[in-house]
Amino acid sequence: MSNWRSSFTFNKYSQIAARALRQSLKETERVSAEKRGNTILRYQEWKNGQAGQLVRLVFRLRRPLYLPSGLLSLHRHIFTSLHYPLLLWCSWA
Repeated sequence: MSNWRSSFTFNKYSQIAARALRQSLKETERVSAEKRGNTILRYQEWKNGQAGQLVRLVFRLRRPLYLPSGLLSLHRHIFTSLHYPLLLWCSWA
């Protein structure tokens, strides 16, 4: 078994490797790579079988985050948990 597998998941391993690679780049390339590292969460309310407005939330993990009150508990769960919960609709910028 690989050494990293006994300590954390593959997702965490990939995240650490990506961060190390981004930090080793020159300034111009590093800035553009960090922009791609932002996470976008999208959510949409459905009522009576009709889709509501699509809302995009952009997360910069090093800055404070604003969420509508309905998603506040989701924010707390995602960013304070040591586990990696499944987000139903998530994409990378």
